[in-house]
Amino acid sequence: MTIEEKIKIAEIISKSSKHTLPYVLATFGIEYKDITPPTKQNVPPVDESVTGFLKDIGNVANSVSAFVYMNYVAFCRGNGAKPINHIEFARQVNRMLGTKSKNKRINGKVTRIFAD
Repeated sequence: MTIEEKIKIAEIISKSSKHTLPYVLATFGIEYKDITPPTKQNVPPVDESVTGFLKDIGNVANSVSAFVYMNYVAFCRGNGAKPINHIEFARQVNRMLGTKSKNKRINGKVTRIFAD
């Protein structure tokens, strides 16, 4: 049995039992620190409508996310594209631009913005 097979079996056992992954790996004689963490391979692609919108509008850093999303929906309707939902839109914008969605108090009201 290869080490990759042992690690896969250990991951399955640890998910289906009370034992942790390091404990199960130890039964196969593998130290947990010897395993490299898996990389994100299933990152969903960025929607083309989001890419086109951001190219058209430019920088959205420090802008109110609801306002940016309303403009995105209008952009999609004007170009015959189907807009994605607000949450997925914010995720894709943050991933593309390296921003983070944060709460900010504006005029006494907590508002979500795309922060640098």
